[in-house]
Amino acid sequence: MNSNENTEYVPILDEEAAITVAKLKATNEALKKFDAQQLAIAIQHHCDSFLTNDIRLKRVIDLL
Repeated sequence: MNSNENTEYVPILDEEAAITVAKLKATNEALKKFDAQQLAIAIQHHCDSFLTNDIRLKRVIDLL
């Protein structure tokens, strides 16, 4: 897959993202590990949008 003007593919998880995952989990105990990984990568890459239908995850995003 190639990136285009609207989409950028990024590495799955690196040390910086892993640290952010740990911080997210520490402050949001109910947050699932996979959700924390997705959020950490989005934060690390300064994403403008994060789409989800998960009500619990939306609440966490609103707190960020």
